Amino acid sequence: MKKKMLVLFLAVGMILGGCQNTQEKPQTGKGEETSRDETEDTPEEEKNYDVKLSKNLYDFEFAINDTVFHLPQALDDWKETGWSYERAESEEMLDGDSFLEGETLKNEEKELIVEMYKSGLSMGLMSCLVSIGTIMLQSAINTFGTTVIVAHTAARKVFEIMSLPMSVLGSAMATYCGQNYGAKRFDRIRQGIRASLLIAAIWSVAVFIICHTVEGALIRFVASTTDAEVIYWGSMYLKVDMSFIVVCGVIVILRNSMQGFGDRVIPVFSSCIELAGKIIFAFVFAPMFAYWGIIWAEPVVWIAMVIPLIVKVVHTLKKEI
Repeated sequence: MKKKMLVLFLAVGMILGGCQNTQEKPQTGKGEETSRDETEDTPEEEKNYDVKLSKNLYDFEFAINDTVFHLPQALDDWKETGWSYERAESEEMLDGDSFLEGETLKNEEKELIVEMYKSGLSMGLMSCLVSIGTIMLQSAINTFGTTVIVAHTAARKVFEIMSLPMSVLGSAMATYCGQNYGAKRFDRIRQGIRASLLIAAIWSVAVFIICHTVEGALIRFVASTTDAEVIYWGSMYLKVDMSFIVVCGVIVILRNSMQGFGDRVIPVFSSCIELAGKIIFAFVFAPMFAYWGIIWAEPVVWIAMVIPLIVKVVHTLKKEI
């Protein structure tokens, strides 16, 4: 009996040992296959290029791989770094010292469209029109006496502080939309515009509450005065204009976003509406309604400005992008 039990245990042990060896072999083969697949599927490591760019923003330097470009750059300089410039034979060719604008350069599968001047000119013209309109309004304000001038100056200081987040959002969206437009990530452009408009709306609610509760204290602090008339007119300016600050935010965000994805005509057209509106209010409504004509100038102008911007952005995001 003992011999039979011993033989039985030995037989079971041999069977289990054989099964274990059989299971280990496919595991080893699978591991080797997985390792091989991981090796084949592993992408090549991205190359890190040691380039140094100027810390001065106005040097307009950028790098492609290990080559640094400095704008403006002549055609010959582009050719030396492997870029080619092709145009139809019937078109006038540029000489070696010509600077490119609105043209396409090619380097194997890469393309570079040179449009820096157009963007800079459009943004500069837009800012110029805004400044001229502000000067027109100021010329009318100066006719209302020292009290109104002090009140308006204090109110404008508060306005500049309250609208600073809007300006930051606009500047960020110009860069953001430009980068994603170049990468053809139009979904991110839509997402970015929606997110920035939501942030602007939330901030506008906070500003509305502030300027309808402690506006008098703000004017008193900025103007360093207890003059009741100064505080009254400054408070009226804040209450009316800050009630429409959300419209101003939409204008800043959409106008800069459009500059980023290449639409330069409508933002400038919108600025022309602003200039025309401020001139009309300064020379027509201000003499008729005194400082109330100045208070209502920007809200009315903002509403007129934002209409073409909204129409164009909605059309572009639905159709063209």
